[in-house]
Amino acid sequence: MKDQSETSLVLPVLLAGVGIAALATAIILVPSMARKYAQGRPCPSAAAADGPVAAAAPRAADPIVEPPQAAPAAAVEPTLAPAPEPPPPVPADGAAPSGAWSIEMDPGNYALLGDGEASIDAIVEVLARNPKARVSLTGVNNPNKSSKRAKRAAEVVKERIVADLGVTAWQVETSGAQEQAVDGLIVRAEIVGGGR
Repeated sequence: MKDQSETSLVLPVLLAGVGIAALATAIILVPSMARKYAQGRPCPSAAAADGPVAAAAPRAADPIVEPPQAAPAAAVEPTLAPAPEPPPPVPADGAAPSGAWSIEMDPGNYALLGDGEASIDAIVEVLARNPKARVSLTGVNNPNKSSKRAKRAAEVVKERIVADLGVTAWQVETSGAQEQAVDGLIVRAEIVGGGR
C-alpha cells in the first residue's frame, strides 16, 4: 500500500518540476529573443523555420539602444460637459418601471407632433434600463376614421423604436383602437411587463 501512494505522488511532483523548469526557461529566453528581434535579427525559432542553422560564434552583448523620446506635450486643460440628468429610478424589487405616454401623430403622414420624439426617447430609456420590460403601443383614432390607420400609427412608432433606436422587437407590442373622444391620431404607450 505504501508503494502505491508513493508512486501516485511521484507523477504530480515530476510534472510540477517540469512545468517550473519550462516557465523559468521562458522567463529567461523570451526577453533576450525579443531584444534580438527588435534589433532586426531573426530570433532562433524564426531561423529554425527557414532551414538549418549554422552554429554562430558567441557574441558580446549588444548595447540596448533606446528610441528617441518626444518632447512633452503642452498641458491641455480638459473641459467638462455638464452632467446628464439622471434617469428616473428603477424599482428595487425588479418589477418593470411603469410609465404612460401619449404620442400625437399627423394623420396624413404619421409624422410625430409635439413632444412625440421626447416620449419615444423616454420609452427607449426605460426599456434599455430594464431589458425584460415590454411596451404596449396602441394607435387610437376616431371611429369615423379607418381602424387600420390607428394600427399603422402604432407600427410606425414601433419601427422607429426598433430600427432606429435598437430596442428588440419582442419588447414592443402594437394594436389599434377607436374612441369617440379622440380627434386626430394618437399612440398610447405603456410599460406592461417585466418578462417575455
